[in-house]
Amino acid sequence: MRAVDRLALLTPANVRHRSGGTLFNRAVAAHAAALGQRVVVVPVPGRWPQPDRQAAARVRAAATGYRRVLVDGLIAGRSPEVITALTRRGIRTGLLVHLPERHGGAAQAGALAAADVVIIPSAWTGRWLLAHAWPLTGRPAAELSAKLVLARPGTAGTDGPAADGAADDAASPAALPVPEADGSSPVLACVAALTSNKNQVTLLRALTRLTDLPWSAQLIGSATADPAYAARVGRAAAPLGARVRVTGELGATAMTDRWPDVDLLVLPSTWESWGMVVTEALRHGIPAVVGDGTGAGEALAGPRGSGPWPAHGHDVAAGDPSAALPGAVVDAADPAALAAVLRRWLTDPGVRVRWREAAAVTRLPGWEPATTAVLAAMHSSTTVRSAR
Repeated sequence: MRAVDRLALLTPANVRHRSGGTLFNRAVAAHAAALGQRVVVVPVPGRWPQPDRQAAARVRAAATGYRRVLVDGLIAGRSPEVITALTRRGIRTGLLVHLPERHGGAAQAGALAAADVVIIPSAWTGRWLLAHAWPLTGRPAAELSAKLVLARPGTAGTDGPAADGAADDAASPAALPVPEADGSSPVLACVAALTSNKNQVTLLRALTRLTDLPWSAQLIGSATADPAYAARVGRAAAPLGARVRVTGELGATAMTDRWPDVDLLVLPSTWESWGMVVTEALRHGIPAVVGDGTGAGEALAGPRGSGPWPAHGHDVAAGDPSAALPGAVVDAADPAALAAVLRRWLTDPGVRVRWREAAAVTRLPGWEPATTAVLAAMHSSTTVRSAR
């Protein structure tokens, strides 16, 4: 079969729940079309992220007919042979690291070494890979730096090609009013699959320290990604009764309808490369509390640019250091620390106003910069505009 110059994006067929990674993949494919490019999403069967003896063969079959292939990290992050199966055929192969493997060891390092380009959603991800994964290869850090490309997620239109009418315009947050002191209970939402790294159990432990105050909380996300952890979340929520609703996963339309009822997003992740829900909340004028030491702090505060890894040591499109933060960054592993931040927000109207005002003026990019960065890194045959 004659190879064509479209870009294939190989994704794990067994991952069906709504996640930042799946939304990123869909958005890049959709917005590539707006740039005159074609990205073909090719689901690959398997029990990813666990490779088996047939993993490389299935990936080779999925890549048949393509000269350029971007492989989702859930497929290749633990399996460098998946990458080498393509590069040995002369296929330009990229590794899309949605989230590094905290204990990926030599397999993750080998996948990074084998790839022609490594796409990452945040500077946090790049720094972690350079500090913890790449040294296992024994190669100079500059070798990985030359492969790294930042493709920070955009906002709006993550579920379809026509949802974001102007992909090259910065998204303006919805003009939502600051809640009045009318006696209504503030609504907190955690929008994430119920998995251990999203850390909903610690959030619930923090909320048990705040039962003297009015509030309600919604845990919105899939319970199928990690059923054992989802059961733990259910047990931890039970003592809080009707104050906490575990809703399950909501689709794009239902989530859009839900945002106006939310006063604060809480994403207490202990392991997070970006946190697309953070920028989605900001797009609706909603502030956020996120976990320290993760990429979610970058999603909250910036910077927001996309492009090659900065060899000069300074990030692209750095944020304004003087700008007020639209929320807070906290040690999410400590329920007492998390409870303290939430108590301050619940009891201090000034804090609520400042956070909401900061969220309302946050400027967020659409999906064109990230998509352009991906296409340029994979050497698309048609000229694309700079992502910088």
